[in-house]
This record gives sequence, structure tokens and C-alpha cells, in this order.
Amino acid sequence: MHGVDIKPFDQWYQQFDDVENLSIDLNLKENCERAAEGTAEIYNLAANMGGMGFIEANRALCMLSVLINTHML
Repeated sequence: MHGVDIKPFDQWYQQFDDVENLSIDLNLKENCERAAEGTAEIYNLAANMGGMGFIEANRALCMLSVLINTHML
């Protein structure tokens, strides 16, 4: 089992000893493959978005979430 976030470990709110914690960028396909390796289920909560104001001001950044979702599929 893996816990994955792009943030450095010192910025994580929590980590668990019984999983492999990975600080990697899921915008890269090879990192998605690494995160999925050996797993039976994936809960993909990665996204670059917030409320409507954020989405309107950062459309291109929000589209990167589509890239992560595509790689994870």
C-alpha cells in the first residue's frame, strides 16, 4: 500500500508506518505506475483545484488534474 503526495514529507499532515509513503509528482506517468505498483485498489484524490474562483483563474492548472486521472487509469 502507498501514500502519495507531491509535497515534501515535512509538509504532510500525517504518515503511516504500515504503508510506503512516496513524495512524487503524479503528473508524470512513470510516477503513477510506481504508485499503483502492487496495489489492488486505488483511491485517487489528487487534484489541482478549489472553488469556482480558483477554477476560473487557473483553468490550465485545473486541466493538469485530467492528466493525473488519465495516467492513473
